Amino acid sequence: MIRALFGRLWERARAVTAQWRRPAPPPARELTPVHVSVKPVDSFHPAAPSLRPDGVRPTAGQLAAVNKMRGLLEKGELPKHYRAAIGLEAPEFKDEALRLFAALPKVTRATTASDLVALGLWTAEPRNAQFMRESPRYVVGRQVLVDTTVNPDAKDPLNFMAFKADGPKLRTYRASVVGEQGDSFLVRVDGRQEPLAFPKARVFEANQSHEYAGDVVQFRRDVRADYDSPLLKAKVAEAALRVAPIAEQIDFAKPQEAERLQRRAVQAIAQVMDMRYAKPENYQLPGRSQDGDAGRQAVCGIGSCFKQGGVLFSLLNPFLPSLGVDAQYMAGKTYTHLRTTPDADPFAGGQHGWLQLTYRPTLSMFVADPTWRRLDQPVDEAYSRAGRRYPGKSVSSGRPAPVESKDVNLGEAVAIKPRARAFGVEGQAGREIHQEYQP
Repeated sequence: MIRALFGRLWERARAVTAQWRRPAPPPARELTPVHVSVKPVDSFHPAAPSLRPDGVRPTAGQLAAVNKMRGLLEKGELPKHYRAAIGLEAPEFKDEALRLFAALPKVTRATTASDLVALGLWTAEPRNAQFMRESPRYVVGRQVLVDTTVNPDAKDPLNFMAFKADGPKLRTYRASVVGEQGDSFLVRVDGRQEPLAFPKARVFEANQSHEYAGDVVQFRRDVRADYDSPLLKAKVAEAALRVAPIAEQIDFAKPQEAERLQRRAVQAIAQVMDMRYAKPENYQLPGRSQDGDAGRQAVCGIGSCFKQGGVLFSLLNPFLPSLGVDAQYMAGKTYTHLRTTPDADPFAGGQHGWLQLTYRPTLSMFVADPTWRRLDQPVDEAYSRAGRRYPGKSVSSGRPAPVESKDVNLGEAVAIKPRARAFGVEGQAGREIHQEYQP
């Protein structure tokens, strides 16, 4: 009896020991982001949705629509679908084209680079984007717009808009940050050796990027962007597909090379627009619309500088954070006509609108001007006497983005060397190739 009891206890002890020695189950694996590989366009079958837990979850229909758009773009058939969608030709394809455009994903300023990859619109994200995002916007050597007394004499192009103590107070581009003093930046303006102090708040107001957030954005009273509308979805998707091979080459840790690619990307997006200048003969062209819908305008529109600037901004807007571009919607008179008598505002030219772009992390400043057909013009040229633009203010809808603590760093380690002024050549930097002169 004792032997039997001892045997039962021994068996129980072996079982407990075995349980202690049993290997623990492997920890649950975390899901890794799945980058969707889109099927060839000929199949047009639904692809599996992305499993990315922290980003967009594209539907099979969205991925299929993106795949179809890519195929149309590669075959050169996208313009036919745009014309059908607005009823300009092939009415039998109108419903099909609109269904395709409506099925595309909505892309807004909140859409990230990783979202664009997951949606099948980009093949890869720009590299070292964190380096760009953490880079300061205001450093020693950065060019800025400031309001001070200047020389408005257009007959003196080398000193035009340089500092002049007894000149009128105007906004000049011939200025660079050299330091700070309390709540002011110290700024060196061409024509004066000693720096001037400008309140930081005023410098931010004139130079900080404009943010237009949301699914529906009113860029101007005559430019409204609804990023959920079929036509704007299509144009933004086309822009994304055109930029994809450029974006995948960008490495923000190589700033100069990155800037070259950023500028190419902006030009690629601008070429998605199909707009004509607002002159009488263009109003007679079939399909040309002058309404305020940005998508309709981008497909086959007509408008002057401010409208075209707003449509361009609506197309750039979803990609600006991912491409590292700060954009401002600018307005100002032109140097076309100049007053000869002393005046607080010597510029008598008409009002003009364009975009001012600052590329990060180099902080180089350029102008993108659709109606003057200058999409990649350094501000030193654009705002010179030959460039004919006076950067007097922003369009009223342009609200400066909030300034973050990382945006200001005047340390030596991040200082940049101001580029030598390279003014425009008279007859080659202004409105000489304006859309107005196109047949």
